[in-house]
Amino acid sequence: MQRNTMQSIGRHTSQRQWFMKRLFLEAKIVELFLAQATQLDNRADISRSSGLTPIDIERLYGIKSHLDNNFHEDFSIIDLAKEAGINQTKLKFGFKKIFNTTVFGYINDIRLMEAKRLLLEEKLYVNEVAYKVGFKYPHYFSAVFKKKLVLFCKLKMIF
Repeated sequence: MQRNTMQSIGRHTSQRQWFMKRLFLEAKIVELFLAQATQLDNRADISRSSGLTPIDIERLYGIKSHLDNNFHEDFSIIDLAKEAGINQTKLKFGFKKIFNTTVFGYINDIRLMEAKRLLLEEKLYVNEVAYKVGFKYPHYFSAVFKKKLVLFCKLKMIF
């Protein structure tokens, strides 16, 4: 009798866990769908308020994606504008409008995030990290990294 009761409890627990996992996955799917819909709506708002065409916006997102994947390379505004098929002014203005940062500010932020990861997880030396993330001079990397770290710590203390 006790064995049947234990099996019954185990079966109900298993069914409850399965139900909770399914509910969690459905909630995540809805969350992803809403995030994507919000992003599309934001792109439409940006298009209306900035004078950028939907094609320009897609090109700017393409440049952002390119920067995300190739942050360790050297870039120039001229080369990025040619790659996107837009002029330099539209690239700089549109990037700032959409992503709330400059092109080079964004590149530096990506590089510093990756540098932090390399320093903490892979335990590399500072000069190795500097070169790996695209800085030519390790001492400049150190200065930029420290400045960003100090700013982050100050902001964290405020909030």
